Amino acid sequence: MAAELKQVKKERDILMGRLEEDAARTQAVADSLRTSLKDYIDKGLIEILQYGNVLVVNITDTVMFAPDSPILEPEYEPVLRILAEAFNKVPDKIIRVEGHTAVSSNSKYKISWTLGAERSISVVRFLQEQCGVDPTRLVVTSHGEYKPVAPNDTKENMRKNRRVTFVLVDRSFYDVENLEKLDFGRKKK
Repeated sequence: MAAELKQVKKERDILMGRLEEDAARTQAVADSLRTSLKDYIDKGLIEILQYGNVLVVNITDTVMFAPDSPILEPEYEPVLRILAEAFNKVPDKIIRVEGHTAVSSNSKYKISWTLGAERSISVVRFLQEQCGVDPTRLVVTSHGEYKPVAPNDTKENMRKNRRVTFVLVDRSFYDVENLEKLDFGRKKK
């Protein structure tokens, strides 16, 4: 029993060391992005957050899209190129691109999920086709209007809610194939 406990502690220490190294790599990417995108961050157009080894980049839609449009604004493609270059420094991360919208009665989209998804797809296509990001790392997600960061009661708040979020997470925790390799004590059917 003591030998088993010692082995478990050793494995835990190894895993903790790997997590710390990964968090440090993620921190370096976050710091690089904060430097490269300082002007956008200072204007409140981009927000960079880190939670351990998970990196989150929020970009308001006014940076990347015209109102009610999924078409990328060409003058902001350099922002995506900067992001792609940084994201390529952590190739073991999945890049989840999340589209968010605000409630709008003027929208040509009857369902807000559609606009969020189309915006995510536009970003993913650009990252893959123009920046060479490995497509197996890219995931498209739409939250539509259902994850607001502010009430949809003013134009300013609606602008905050219309955004694209990049979430970088470990591939090993994201891919189902990897999860299936782990034995969590569940019975296979």
